Amino acid sequence: MVDRWKQANAAIGAYLVLKVFGGYRSCLSQPHGWHQYSPAVATDSQAGYSFSISPGFDKAGELAPRLARDPARWSQNIRDMVASNAPFQLVTTMNEWGEGTSVESAQEWSSASGHGLYLDALHFDGQGSTPPADTTPPGTPTGLSATPGDRTVALDWNDNPEADLAGYRVYRRNPDGSWPASPVATPSASQWSDGGRTNGTTYTYRVTAADAAGNESPPSAPAAATPVGPATPDPVIATAGDIACDPLSSSFNNGLGTSSSCRQKYTSDLLVGSPLAAVFTLGDNQYEGGTLAQFQQSYDQSWGRVKPITHPAVGNHEYQTSNASGYFDYFNGVGVQTGRAGDRGKGYYSFNIGNWHIVTLNSNCSQVGGCGAGSPQEIWLRQDLAANPANCTLAYWHHPRFSSGEHGDTPAMQPIWQALYDANADVTLAGHDHGYERFAPQNPAGVADGARRIREFVVGTGGKSHYAFTTIRPNSELRQSSTYGVLELALHAQSYEWRFMPEVGQTFADSGSAACH
Repeated sequence: MVDRWKQANAAIGAYLVLKVFGGYRSCLSQPHGWHQYSPAVATDSQAGYSFSISPGFDKAGELAPRLARDPARWSQNIRDMVASNAPFQLVTTMNEWGEGTSVESAQEWSSASGHGLYLDALHFDGQGSTPPADTTPPGTPTGLSATPGDRTVALDWNDNPEADLAGYRVYRRNPDGSWPASPVATPSASQWSDGGRTNGTTYTYRVTAADAAGNESPPSAPAAATPVGPATPDPVIATAGDIACDPLSSSFNNGLGTSSSCRQKYTSDLLVGSPLAAVFTLGDNQYEGGTLAQFQQSYDQSWGRVKPITHPAVGNHEYQTSNASGYFDYFNGVGVQTGRAGDRGKGYYSFNIGNWHIVTLNSNCSQVGGCGAGSPQEIWLRQDLAANPANCTLAYWHHPRFSSGEHGDTPAMQPIWQALYDANADVTLAGHDHGYERFAPQNPAGVADGARRIREFVVGTGGKSHYAFTTIRPNSELRQSSTYGVLELALHAQSYEWRFMPEVGQTFADSGSAACH
């Protein structure tokens, strides 16, 4: 029956209170409360549920009342009921015409208020028609705690047992350490949330209780908290090069590619919707000539979906269009000199992500006045590294300094590597060879170096095609040229983690971590 009534009451929100019977406390389904119907008993207490009182009961046909009317006894019963703090405080009978008894229409119970002595007693909680003035403050609230959140402090304290409790008053200490005269809130329940606070600032509170007569308790012991924002995860970037096929390629297939080439859509699917801080491209972003039309018809439909977070590097195929104009027009805007891809005449630039300093370089050395010592780019790089000291530094470009792939090493980038090595850089990324290769930390001459440790990743797996490996270079730790995908790097404050993410359906994986220096 309880279950049926609760279901019927779901839309109404009414209280369900049932009459007690033997063993009622052990029932699995419980109503909101229980009561005993005892009109011939002055008081009945069902602890934790109800306290019932009766003014009197006079059954028709009987010579004597079963419960005699007595205003003094009635007032005491009311006081006992109020003091019980029972959740349901019930008057079991006042006028029971069917049994032959009545109260308020009887002249012997009349009062000056016009309501009758029995209703007057209820009105004044059994204290008489003019209860004495209440000058006793409630007890001091206890157990105050303050829990910080994002621009919020949640306060909680113990319920105050005051019978005529009117509510609570919350005080927030002033910045100068004084307490205000007026509360910041007057909640009726024993919890409150102080929103709109400033993260990183400590706030101190205390609480008082107030009764219906306006009496206020002494303040509680103070509690303090410092709001904090949600933890921000360390940034994660994804990278690859050698990406989008020529839209006129026989393998382009309306951007869907074949099973072995033109897989740029499927590698870009690894990026879209991921919580990445940035995407780095490692050159040869668009084949074959890197024209603006080719970018718009191929790259834009795949990796272009994450263009707003992309920081590109320029490859040799982009320079098959004069001055790589299609590349700069796509990333910077048509005719725009400087933008996402850096200055048109340079193609190298730098920025920061988290605690890391990031440098994008142009390995098409003949296009930027060379890459040797004293070249404009090498001078700029050394100045940039000196101006941006960081615990962790990463640089990326197109032609790898070291590679076991078809194109092999790029000695022209040795002075660039030397500048990075001199500044204690940690990671370099490159493409050009269409495979994935991870090197152990090494110096500019290709000798393993456990102290300064520049680790190189070649990630030419963006989707165009695969190349075979030829001569395996010293310090090459891992290689594969059969799976397309991207390399993810988690950039921590003092370290990094790497993870190769293959396109869906492939199983090749590589992961690890290392400290910065």
